[in-house]
Amino acid sequence: MSVPELSESPAYAHRSRSVEVTANRAYVLAQLNRLLSSPFFNKSRRCRPFLEYVVTEALNGRGEHLKERSIGIDVFGRPPAYDTNEDRIVRAAAIDVRRRIAQYYQDPEHAKELRIEVPSGSYMPRFLEPTEPHGQPTVNEQAHEREVPAPLVEKGTRVSRTTPSGRARIRGIALAALLCVTAVGVLLFWAHSSAANRPIRAFWAPFLGSDRVIVVLGNEGEVTEYNSPQTAQAMPSVLDAVNSDRVGFADSQTAAQVAALLSSMGKTFEIRRGGTVTLRDLRGAPAVVIGALSNPWSRTLQQGLRYQFKLDESAQAIILLDQKDPAHPGWKFDSTTPYAELKEDRAVVSRFVDLRTEQPVLLIAGLGRDGTMAAGEFVTNPAFLRALAASAPKGWETKNIQVVIATDIVNGHGGIPRIVTTYYW
Repeated sequence: MSVPELSESPAYAHRSRSVEVTANRAYVLAQLNRLLSSPFFNKSRRCRPFLEYVVTEALNGRGEHLKERSIGIDVFGRPPAYDTNEDRIVRAAAIDVRRRIAQYYQDPEHAKELRIEVPSGSYMPRFLEPTEPHGQPTVNEQAHEREVPAPLVEKGTRVSRTTPSGRARIRGIALAALLCVTAVGVLLFWAHSSAANRPIRAFWAPFLGSDRVIVVLGNEGEVTEYNSPQTAQAMPSVLDAVNSDRVGFADSQTAAQVAALLSSMGKTFEIRRGGTVTLRDLRGAPAVVIGALSNPWSRTLQQGLRYQFKLDESAQAIILLDQKDPAHPGWKFDSTTPYAELKEDRAVVSRFVDLRTEQPVLLIAGLGRDGTMAAGEFVTNPAFLRALAASAPKGWETKNIQVVIATDIVNGHGGIPRIVTTYYW
């Protein structure tokens, strides 16, 4: 029987080894059942049948037939001649399945389970088994026999002598007690740290299953695009080149916070200016896009989302638009207002899977510098994400999210972020 080729995923190479599926078919099916029974899959009408189909087809030796069209026909009932460019249900389902799988394995309880993956760019599943922990030496092996000098005692004092084997047993018991106390302390510390960081790992889970993350920054002052013939034909000067490399302080600080968080979770990242990033780049890795109107990719990727920042040049105003109620902007102010007079700033945090790139995207879009910094603090601070989780609907970890954030500005300084409204889909 033909079975899928097993290989180590680079992201888990340090802790995984391949499983011989021919000898462990029941093992794979048992793990599949665990995944399908989990809250991430048990009520999903799209992801559950998709994952079950690709795994069973691969185990039955039909992995070479796992193509977009065949999955659309067999799983989603599409006609044989349907247009896969117009109907992207299979691609969308695959993205959602990868995200749910990543979130399932973020729970430490599943760390020792067989890992089922559907690699990006393929519908052929892979099966990876965690490496068994190396055997620890026993207490007796660690308690080496050695000569212990006899204590000095006054003449005539009776000394109770302990045999070497007795001393070894005492040392063994003491060492065992010490190891138990240490283990309990480590477990308590880990449990506390795990509980404290759980909201962060839940929010960032879609970005943790990839080898790397792209952090995209905008250019300072790039709010509008000028298409005049004079501008289009003029060759950029040295000053233009210098200005094109400028990034706002708030964007830089937010990027540093995101970079520190990704590093703490063992993720590789690269920081890029928006003008140097292509659609092909964004199709190759998840992206964190920082900035609102100053970032060309924010302006592009926010299209189609419910909450968006728009520049109304005719009214010289910037508005926070709700696409479900465009006649009543959620926030609006005169863009010529001196920033020192601004009493409140707004930001929109959007975490979603973009169907154009088929990758997770996190938009951290603040209107002003204080909005951007508040949004950056919101997505990297477990306290604020814990507040989000407390009011979120069940299964929010696997949903697309938009969070509208406000921060008060007092004497030119922004306050803590607060949630204005949320939207899940």
